[in-house]
Amino acid sequence: MKLRFNITVKLLAYLLVAGIVPLTVLGFSALEISRRIVLEQAQSENIQVLGGFGSFLSLYHDQVEDLATNIAGNEAVGGALRNADEPDSSGFDALNTRAQIGYALNNYVRVKGLVSLDLFSAGGVHFHVGETLNTSTVAPEVAGELLKEATQSAASSVWRGIGPNINSSSQFAQVTSVLRPIRHFSPKSGKYDTAGLLVISLNDDIMKEYLRRVPLPAGQQLMQIDPSGRVALHSNFQMVGQMFTPSLMALVVHAQGTQDFTLDGQQVLMDVKSEGQGLGYLVMITPRQLVTSRVDQLTLATFALLGLGLLGVLALTWRYARTVVAPIRAVSSGFNQLQRRPGALHQPLPLPRTNDEIGQLVAGYNRHLLALNAQSQSASELLLAQAARRNTENMLITSMEALEEAFVIFDDKDCLLFCNEKYRDVYRTSAEVMVPGTPYETILRFGAERGQYPTAAGRVDEWVAERLALHRQGNALLEQKLADGRWLRIVERKTTLGQIVGFRFDITELKKAQESAEAASQAKSEFLANMSHEIRTPMNAILGMLKLLQKTDLDPRQRSYASNTEGAARSLLGLLNDILDFSKVEAGKMTLDPKPFELDKMLHDLNVVLSANLEKKDIHIRFDVQPDVPQGLVGDDMRLRQVLTNLGGNAIKFTSQGEVVLTVSVASRQANSATLEFSMRDTGIGIAQDKQEHIFSGFSQAESNTTRRFGGTGLGLSISRRLVSLMGGDLQLDSVLGKGSTFHFQIQFPLSNAIQIPTQARLATPAAGNKGTQRLKDMRILVVEDNKINQLVAQGLLREEGANVTLADNGQLGVSAVSQANPPFDVVLMDLQMPVMDGYTATRAIRQELGLADLPIVAMTANVMASDRAACLEAGMNDHVGKPFELDHLVAVLLQHTGHTDTLHVDQASKAKSAQQPASSHANGSDELDTEGALHRMGGNADVFFSILQAFLRDSVLIPDQLATELGNGQQDAVVRTLHTLKGLAATIGATGLSRVAAQLESRAKSGFDSTEQGEVLNDLRTQIEACARALSPVLQRLAPAPVAHIDHQMTDETMRTDMVALLDLLRHSNMHALDTFEQIRRNQDGRRSTLLDPLGEAIGRLDFATATTLCEAYLIEPTT
Repeated sequence: MKLRFNITVKLLAYLLVAGIVPLTVLGFSALEISRRIVLEQAQSENIQVLGGFGSFLSLYHDQVEDLATNIAGNEAVGGALRNADEPDSSGFDALNTRAQIGYALNNYVRVKGLVSLDLFSAGGVHFHVGETLNTSTVAPEVAGELLKEATQSAASSVWRGIGPNINSSSQFAQVTSVLRPIRHFSPKSGKYDTAGLLVISLNDDIMKEYLRRVPLPAGQQLMQIDPSGRVALHSNFQMVGQMFTPSLMALVVHAQGTQDFTLDGQQVLMDVKSEGQGLGYLVMITPRQLVTSRVDQLTLATFALLGLGLLGVLALTWRYARTVVAPIRAVSSGFNQLQRRPGALHQPLPLPRTNDEIGQLVAGYNRHLLALNAQSQSASELLLAQAARRNTENMLITSMEALEEAFVIFDDKDCLLFCNEKYRDVYRTSAEVMVPGTPYETILRFGAERGQYPTAAGRVDEWVAERLALHRQGNALLEQKLADGRWLRIVERKTTLGQIVGFRFDITELKKAQESAEAASQAKSEFLANMSHEIRTPMNAILGMLKLLQKTDLDPRQRSYASNTEGAARSLLGLLNDILDFSKVEAGKMTLDPKPFELDKMLHDLNVVLSANLEKKDIHIRFDVQPDVPQGLVGDDMRLRQVLTNLGGNAIKFTSQGEVVLTVSVASRQANSATLEFSMRDTGIGIAQDKQEHIFSGFSQAESNTTRRFGGTGLGLSISRRLVSLMGGDLQLDSVLGKGSTFHFQIQFPLSNAIQIPTQARLATPAAGNKGTQRLKDMRILVVEDNKINQLVAQGLLREEGANVTLADNGQLGVSAVSQANPPFDVVLMDLQMPVMDGYTATRAIRQELGLADLPIVAMTANVMASDRAACLEAGMNDHVGKPFELDHLVAVLLQHTGHTDTLHVDQASKAKSAQQPASSHANGSDELDTEGALHRMGGNADVFFSILQAFLRDSVLIPDQLATELGNGQQDAVVRTLHTLKGLAATIGATGLSRVAAQLESRAKSGFDSTEQGEVLNDLRTQIEACARALSPVLQRLAPAPVAHIDHQMTDETMRTDMVALLDLLRHSNMHALDTFEQIRRNQDGRRSTLLDPLGEAIGRLDFATATTLCEAYLIEPTT
């Protein structure tokens, strides 16, 4: 029969467990405690027995020791043993000696267990007293070994343990031997020495005596084990002389406390006591059963108590079942009947005789029956109302499912109430958790963690928080991209009941169209950028050729044509620059380069540019800078100047008379920043209201005929607005048609902590074009630079400006020079990457070790990133100048930080002219040159530039071999430093292509070159340097025509001079016959003379007739003495 786990069975089981478990635990705990106590008592008893046995044996050992001491100390015994070894003794003497020893030994045979006493003289004579007078022959070597063992022992007596009896005729084959050397005074030596040996042999009678006094329980074993593992004494006498097994002996030797193990199939307890002094161990082995038999009675008593307890629990349980469980079962059965037949008439239960909780339960059930009768009447009405509600819900659900868009409702606790299948289909990944009652956060997080929302990747928690914040506002309108590429527009609204209703519209096709349009715009911008770059190269060549053309002999009409063509070309170049900027802005590639700048200086440069655009117009340009405007700012001054130049240029272009006013004022100011407002106002034609926003679009102007009337591309304002936006402002327009326009914007600038230059000093900084002025006169400058060419550049240019220049090859020498300088230096120009000590470390040493906190230190390096500037300032430097440096800029920085500005004057016309000079370049890959820009940066000093070029061409060809050596030695830092130096040198002389190649290799070298690519890198670099050298050779020739004039004039005979004069005439008129004439001259010369004409031939071959004319004139100059 299957047992039913009803309440009766459960209560019975609970009561049984509650009653029997404590009794069982207590019983077994008591049993275990009793067993432990019995075992501890047994162990204590065994230890006491071992202690008593040990004391008994100790007394016995003392008795034997006394025996050995008495015999060894007996003068007669010692003398007899010495006489026995006398070689001239007679037989009578020997017999007399033996009698003396026998008499002496017979006095000591009363010791318990004594088997025999054996004496051996030093010469091996044997004397024996024992249980038999018969003595066995003992080999002399045996006696000798025993004597040796006794004399070598530190103890007075040697207990050898049990072993074979030296007297083989004795009935005791195994005895315990004690050795004692006998020492006696020797008249010959005059001292005590060994006269013989005493051997005491003992049997186990002492064990029998102990067991007679202290009997052991049956089965218990008491024994003595000698150090070698043999049984010396045993309560079972047959075990005497047996060897303990190694494993059992290991337990004896290392015993700690009572050992419990199995011996010969029997569980035993073993206690061990060490005797010490080489006497072995006392061991007590007790059968465990002998100990635990006393616990068996306790076990029986415990189980008897458990049985009685169980019977008592059963009786109590039965009573509880009748008085408590039976009424509860009756109530449970009644409820089951109500569930099976809810409409039937049920009888109430009889009330128990007690009015306790059980009685109240039955009474409550009876009252419940009465209430059910009252509820049955309204049940039908409730069923009808529920059916109507279900019909309404079904109608609403059907309507929402019919919607073509995804629809969802969340309750006031933001848990899901309903969503249609379209909503589940949109969010397929999280559809499985879209169960009514699920919080929206759970649904959202489930999808985000499984990649449903691309924008949540790597930031699930932040994304969920942001999305929930928008959702709970109840008015969300946003676009969302899913992982499958679909785009949704989300519309959510909160109802008056706090519920949130949401729609999801699929706008994927709309987004694709938008992306296509943006891609087309991007492609347009990239096309414009590429085209403008491609056109700029030939345009620069056109401008250069036009400039050369105007230097030739032209009639007035030809010169007018050339001038007009140059103007048109420059206009086209301006258009290309606008297109390039516009394409950068649209492509998102326009970036800012914020750095400290002086507002007055920027406005001064702007004034020069705008004034040049006035031509002959009757317009007054005015700058209105409010007094509280700070001068030291941090920002991209080039882009700010570009915006203001465009706005000012437009104002001049569209104003025929009146004024153009730039107003700069402070809109707001904080502790570390200021917001400035720039306003460009003109009195020009103005812009109609409906055209004002249109003009900010690319390629757009206010009227269709504006381009024809005033020119321009319509890009300037579009670029300006985007640049202002990039700087954090908004370019706005106020204009009235016919009265003028005002463009204004606000930008927040951090304030610069650099030293402010007074306005008068800034306006008085001289330009490089002022050749007669030495701007750095008597300034003491230390240049810390490891590269000789860079030293030559700095030293040459700075000395031309009147400075006293001192050179140091590395940072350590620089620190030493500063510490020893008297008078001290005014300023230090510090390179960063140098051997021995770099610029950062040197600067810290000057600041910290020398304590020169006020000495201006300016970094001069090819590292020009913003992070490099920050690192320089952090190291303690005052400023940063990039290589290649502009001489004017370097001079201005030096003046700024030293304060040497009060006696200088400015040549603004020269500076304006210099600002308008175009930089020419020759672009052809690795040999890309900008020598005119380099010469301009050096203040137009051709002599210095010529020296630098010579040094560069001489040293650069050695760099590949130097790099090969450094790579072979694994000097990665040296490789980086060499490439860094090459980058800066190439930039200094205008070899921009080689500088760019060196910069790329420097970046790669920081992570190390693979051994497989080192050869290729060196070959490529060697090719690049050779190409650069070929491109620089003509430049070097053009810069140094004088040396050509010192050609050995003995080669220029009269015929050649006549030919050279004819060639010069052809060159001056740009006549192509000059090529044939030069070839004829070359053929008439020998090899040496022909080589000297190579520079002239190269210039003619390039059709560079101006340079060729200069060289030809140099050949014809008479040498001076």
